[in-house]
Amino acid sequence: MFGRRRLISQLRRPRIWVPTVLFAVALAAAWPHLRASYSWRAAQSALARHRPREATPHLERCLRAWPESSEVYLLAARAARLLENYDAAEQHLVECQRLETSPSDASLFEWALLKAENGDLENVEGFLLSQARSDPSRADRVGEALAAGYLQLYRFFDAMRALDLCLERQPENLRALYLRGKAWERVHAYPKAAADYETVATLDPEHDDARLRLANCRLENGEPAEAIPHLEALRDRQPDNPEVLVRLAFAWNAAGKLGPSLELIDKVLAGHPDLPSALSARGQLSYQAERPDEAEMWLQRAIAANPFDRTAHYVLQQCLEQQGKQTEAAAQQKELKRVEEAIARMLTITNRLMPKTPHDAALHHELGTILMLMGKDELALRWFHSALREDPAYRPAHESLATYYERIGDASQAARHRERAASSRSAAGNG
Repeated sequence: MFGRRRLISQLRRPRIWVPTVLFAVALAAAWPHLRASYSWRAAQSALARHRPREATPHLERCLRAWPESSEVYLLAARAARLLENYDAAEQHLVECQRLETSPSDASLFEWALLKAENGDLENVEGFLLSQARSDPSRADRVGEALAAGYLQLYRFFDAMRALDLCLERQPENLRALYLRGKAWERVHAYPKAAADYETVATLDPEHDDARLRLANCRLENGEPAEAIPHLEALRDRQPDNPEVLVRLAFAWNAAGKLGPSLELIDKVLAGHPDLPSALSARGQLSYQAERPDEAEMWLQRAIAANPFDRTAHYVLQQCLEQQGKQTEAAAQQKELKRVEEAIARMLTITNRLMPKTPHDAALHHELGTILMLMGKDELALRWFHSALREDPAYRPAHESLATYYERIGDASQAARHRERAASSRSAAGNG
């Protein structure tokens, strides 16, 4: 009883409970900012260690606590760019510059990096190279961004030079290692690509993109047993990622598990009936199961979705021959040859000819033409415009652009390029 009375009397005395309540209220009000301060330091540390995935949730917490901080938006843009989430990076940068009184040097630099990574190098390449020379602290970010852009534009040797310089300074630069792996993949140097991806996945076990590419390289090297553990781990983390499941089906099939492979691909197609890689896989697995008529149907659908799927073309030819459809098989053999020649020519241009004569407008245009045939319109347009930067009067590029704009219904642009093509032809005739 005495203890209860004493407690009540103490609580009735303001000098005891008022400060306690005020402290609790103040702590509650300050807590989001205290957490944000911790997250800000954690995000900076994660990005310094080349771990943008780790930084992202911390930056989201900072944005909730400090929605008017241009500095936070700038760092969020950087993290999104490093994750190749370019739409989010652009949105963060727009908000960053809205909050700045005038665009800061840091936000302008980040915009240039973003444009470079998207392959829009025309207006930023020189600026970024000058930034790398004048400010060594920016050199690695410049090298990574330019390399990503070069890979978009099939400038393999430029990408490798930029990445090798980054890795000389920082041998464990995860972004540079990952991009170099992509560069090696581009020229089908799968063992070298696998080595870079394995380093990334070892240093950062949560880097799922590197792990998926590592597994794919193992498959291309004929090593399904080494690929399966990576793919099964990815399936556990990303059970709804169809590309992971497609690669896992291929790995299981290569390991002698055709039945489970077919079941897995059918599951993927149930949710993604038009996915080109799944259609191609279904056709290849049907052929493995000695059902050529069924395989033919799937492969025709795969080729319609991706006309430059070389493996689908090859297996379709085999299916047609196996069914005794000699006329169709002969036509398919010609189509396969056309696809193989286009792919080989693209590799010749990007890996051999372009490094020797980088300002040859004809090569730029030819590469754009191949990419247009592959359905990569955005990249093709960049190469057509690149040809015109090298030679503003290059008639084939104007004609290709006119044809493209006619196809999409942009009459004014089409007419402009038709006129330029005609004037270029006249000039050549007069000359």
